[in-house]
Amino acid sequence: MVDTATIISIVIAVVSFLGTIIVAFIGQATARDIEDKRAELEQKLDEFREKRQEKKDLAALTAKYAQPLMVAAYELQARLYELLEYPISKEHLEMREGLEDIKIFTCYSFARFLAWTHILQSKTQYFSFTTDKDLKKIGDLILRLNEEFDRRRGDNGENVGVWPGPRHLISERMIKNASHENDVPLDTIVSGYNVFLSNWKTHFMEPMAYFCQWIDDMVMARKIRKGGWDSAMRATQHNLVDMVQYLDRTKMYSSYLRKVKKVQWFCDCVTCNPEDRTPLRYRGDSRHNDQGLRPWYVNEKLDRAYDEMITLEPLEEMTCTTGFNQTLAGPLGKNNMRRRA
Repeated sequence: MVDTATIISIVIAVVSFLGTIIVAFIGQATARDIEDKRAELEQKLDEFREKRQEKKDLAALTAKYAQPLMVAAYELQARLYELLEYPISKEHLEMREGLEDIKIFTCYSFARFLAWTHILQSKTQYFSFTTDKDLKKIGDLILRLNEEFDRRRGDNGENVGVWPGPRHLISERMIKNASHENDVPLDTIVSGYNVFLSNWKTHFMEPMAYFCQWIDDMVMARKIRKGGWDSAMRATQHNLVDMVQYLDRTKMYSSYLRKVKKVQWFCDCVTCNPEDRTPLRYRGDSRHNDQGLRPWYVNEKLDRAYDEMITLEPLEEMTCTTGFNQTLAGPLGKNNMRRRA
């Protein structure tokens, strides 16, 4: 909708113009007066048309690029739910295919979400200054996730943040110009998993190391039964669910969305607010019974002998997280809580 001030100014200009014509009929206004009022009215109408067109263009851009963002957000939150709530098997952590799935494909899901966020922001000319209510709400949801990526929760470096620079680098390297492809409805798209995997070592492994450490911390926390190290991933998943719920106007995903349990450190999603931090009802799933490292707060069906058989060296050697440690208060290894080769 056009703002009230614009409408009022048009009404005033119309009334003024009509008044000038009436006065002219009784011989108290010149032709120049009428022409001036007509020009003023035309200017107001042009401004009205321009603002109305800007609103239409902005709404079209939002609808056009918010849909792929919604799909990317849905698939990333689903991937995080799987990692955070289901057991992780010995084979998953030691076989090449399993490690590619748990680390590289998860990183691809992050990269695709970051890329579509970047595209929407650039196409709508960085909407933090806009007055469009719908776009401002989307901007707020994105800012909450950016804050989650930036946040450092523990005073000992637990759940380290992801620097903005690598996030932008990942986004820009994922984006492809599709204006020359006639069968693609968008002029900008993101790279597929095959391209991402091919360029992993040269383009993505280094900037994605922060997300890889999130995964390492989550798995290590299960191994040593330590709470809190996966809170960044859990809060991110919660905020992604909020984004999907807002963008999903047709409720296509409504029956598939669920938030992970137990965000130990503060999460500012619509569920985990200071007044009501009650987690959503836990949904049963057969994979909760699978063998593997379980979330740190699950004590049922633990198989410590099986857990001890799992070695984490291949997990860290899979990417550049071997020797990579972004703690804020010195090496965590001094407390025998973490291992870095």
